[in-house]
Amino acid sequence: MRIVDLLDTKAVSFPWPLVVENKIYDGTVMPRSSRCASKCGGAPQCARADRLVDEAVCEHGMSFVVVSLRNARLTFFGLRGERNPNSAHKVLKPFLKGRFASIDEVKSKVAAVEQLLHAIDSEFLGRQSEMLEPLHDPARLARQIDTIAGRLMAKILPEGTDEERFQRADSDLRSLVKAAGFLSDSFDLLTIYFNPAAASFGRKSFISLHGLLLKLAHVFRIQDGEDGDAGSRIFLSGQSFKNVRVFDSFKLVPFALISNAVKYSLSGAIRIAITERLHTVEVMVESQGPYIEDDEIQTIFNKRQRGRWARQVAEGRGVGLYLAQVVARANGSEIRVSSQLVGNKKIRGVPLATNRFSFELLAGAARE
Repeated sequence: MRIVDLLDTKAVSFPWPLVVENKIYDGTVMPRSSRCASKCGGAPQCARADRLVDEAVCEHGMSFVVVSLRNARLTFFGLRGERNPNSAHKVLKPFLKGRFASIDEVKSKVAAVEQLLHAIDSEFLGRQSEMLEPLHDPARLARQIDTIAGRLMAKILPEGTDEERFQRADSDLRSLVKAAGFLSDSFDLLTIYFNPAAASFGRKSFISLHGLLLKLAHVFRIQDGEDGDAGSRIFLSGQSFKNVRVFDSFKLVPFALISNAVKYSLSGAIRIAITERLHTVEVMVESQGPYIEDDEIQTIFNKRQRGRWARQVAEGRGVGLYLAQVVARANGSEIRVSSQLVGNKKIRGVPLATNRFSFELLAGAARE
C-alpha cells in the first residue's frame, strides 16, 4: 500500500506539514505555513531535494527535513528546526513562531509509522499463508494434469520433438495440453502474487530459452475448440544455442508478456524475437495495441496499475505485468518497454501503437 493512500484515508497522519509524490498534507498539529504557500504555491521547492537530509533551511528561511518511508520520499517543510538561524530574524520570526520540530521527533514518528506498517504486513502475510494453504492440493493436482497431458501426447504421437507433436496433434489434444499448462501456471502466478519472495524459491538451473519460447508460441497458437477461435498469429524469429540459468518461476515472464500481447493486440501479428549476443540472450515481444503514454512506461509495472488506453480495450486488474517484473527481477533481469504511435491511426477510438516488451539474461553454456 502506498504512503499517499494511507495519508489520503487518514489511516496515518503526521503532526507536521509534508509533501509526498507532489501531494501536500497539513500536519495534525501544525498546518502549512503561510510563508510556504505565498512563496512556493502548490509546489514547495524543498520537495525537489535530490537526497535525504536531516535538516536544511530553504531560501525563504524555513527548515525542512527529507526522509524515506517504504520507498517514498517524505518532505516535512515549513518548520523551525534546531539548526535554523532565523529565530530572531525580524521578518521571519513571526513565520517561525510555534513551528519548532526536532530531528529526533521527526525520525521517531516516521519510525513509529514504519513499525505499524511492518505489523500490518506481518498480519497480512499470516492471513495470506492461511488463504494459500487450501490451494496446496489443487495446485499439486494442476501440475499433475499438466504432466499427464504431456505424457498423453507423447504416447499418442511418439515420434518427433515436443514442438513437432504439437503441430501434428488434433485440436482437442492441443487444447487439453494448453489448458493444463495455463492452469498450472495460473497457480504459480497466484502464489507469487501473494508472496513475491516465491519467485526465488528453489535452485536455479539451466534451460533452453529458445525452446521455452517455441513451446509457448505453439501453445498460444492452439485453437480453443468449440469457441471457433482460430488462435493467435504468433511468429518466433531468431535462434539461440545458449542456455540461461534461472529459477523455475522464470517461465512466467515470457508467458505473461505473450499473454499480455494476445490480450491487447488490436492489429497484425504478435512477434517474438530472440537475439543471442556475446554474453547475453535478449527476448522481445512486439504487438500492435493501445498506446502507452510516456508517463505510464514505469507505472504499468506497479500492482493494480493499467494504461489509460489499455483500460478501453480489455478488462484487467493490473496484475500480469506487475508479476512479470517481480519474477524478472528475481531472476536478475528487468523488463523494458517502448511504445511508438502508428501515425495517427486509431482503432475504436484508441490510438494504435507498436508496443515492445523486452528482457535480457546472462547466457550460460551452449546446448548440446
